[in-house]
Amino acid sequence: MDVQPFILTQPGDISLAPGASTSLVAVASGPALSYHWLHNDLQVSVETNATLTISNAMPGVQGTYQVIITNFAGSVTSRVATVTFNSLALSILSSPQSVTVGEGRSASFSVLVSGVLPISYQWTLANVALPGATSSDLTFANVSRTNAGTYRVVVSNAYLTLISAPALMTVVAVPVLSIAAQGRDVAITCLGDPGGVHRLLVATNLAPGAIWFPLATNTFPGSGSFTWTFPAPVSGSVYFRVLTP
Repeated sequence: MDVQPFILTQPGDISLAPGASTSLVAVASGPALSYHWLHNDLQVSVETNATLTISNAMPGVQGTYQVIITNFAGSVTSRVATVTFNSLALSILSSPQSVTVGEGRSASFSVLVSGVLPISYQWTLANVALPGATSSDLTFANVSRTNAGTYRVVVSNAYLTLISAPALMTVVAVPVLSIAAQGRDVAITCLGDPGGVHRLLVATNLAPGAIWFPLATNTFPGSGSFTWTFPAPVSGSVYFRVLTP
């Protein structure tokens, strides 16, 4: 007759809310069984039964749990069960969104979270922490090419640490327009980012609230230069601008 301990039901993984109560249970067969629970590889001295009870879960109870079951004939070790806190402890409601911005312009990323205070933030660029970037918003007053890359924010409290989805900042050159007369036509040349989409717009005045009408949309070639040609206006003034994308 085999009298060594044998585990019939392994302890399962648990996700719980702050302050909640739960239990880890190992069902085993065999005579004269003793139970020794481990939390993060350290023995939980007060728990020597088949059930390990967690009451009023506070920071620190998360981690790995195992139980070693022994008797006079031998021992057996359970699987590693994991206890974590759920989204009531900390949750990212809205991750930062990717942006495309022209050099010299302003830009920002933001993250929206919920959870148990206090909550801390650490923004990263290419997985490297940005000094001083420790609020829910990351703002750039004057974007340069060195700001381009993949951003994430690490959000943490006493219960959990979460990492947001990545957000990409693409920095493009601000388009530069030049206009030249070509007989009865006007040639509008724009310098911009190769491969970028540029939209040419026109208005009859520069007053606040002026209406800008789209004239053309083009993807710039590798040279980063594109020229539009239109008939010159016969009277009055017209104004041109380029937007990306």
